[in-house]
Amino acid sequence: MVTKDKINQIRHTLYMDAVKFSKKVAPAYKALNWRWSNGDKKCFVPKEKDIRLALIDLIGSLKKYTTQAETGGLRVGYEVNGNEIEAYLTFRIQERSYI
Repeated sequence: MVTKDKINQIRHTLYMDAVKFSKKVAPAYKALNWRWSNGDKKCFVPKEKDIRLALIDLIGSLKKYTTQAETGGLRVGYEVNGNEIEAYLTFRIQERSYI
């Protein structure tokens, strides 16, 4: 069972990792010319700070039954395996086809 204290520990760990992770993935967004929208319909390639802020928002949404959240190629979450909890930050490119 994941307690509120464990959720806070997971969030803290992911917050600490978000700075380094945003530095790693920012060049990929630039190389892919991957654009985000800020709600004003202005598209932009996210910079390190934009990515970090998006990660912080996603991490803040994690709860006992909300074990992952994602947006714009970023995914944050955690998995419980017995007594062990694995927290993660990921960047991914995905294409889907519906037949």
